[in-house]
Amino acid sequence: NLACTVPPLEEQVVIAQFLKIESAKFDTLTAEAQRAIDLLQERRTALISAAVTGQIDVRQHALAQKVGAGGTAIRSGNPARLEASP
Repeated sequence: NLACTVPPLEEQVVIAQFLKIESAKFDTLTAEAQRAIDLLQERRTALISAAVTGQIDVRQHALAQKVGAGGTAIRSGNPARLEASP
């Protein structure tokens, strides 16, 4: 037989309530993170579509790229700042 110590029922209830509240916080954060991911994917798709269809001019952005000391490309500027082509 194995003896197992169990906290009093009142303490169990307090622990369960605490865990329920903390779990709800994680669920909320997870939902917010997923919403942000979804919005970023929409933004990415819209930018790619706009670049492919010529709605924005990406040539200036491509010219503004610089090569870092390690030979890696460093993007300068923000894709949101790309100007629409006439």
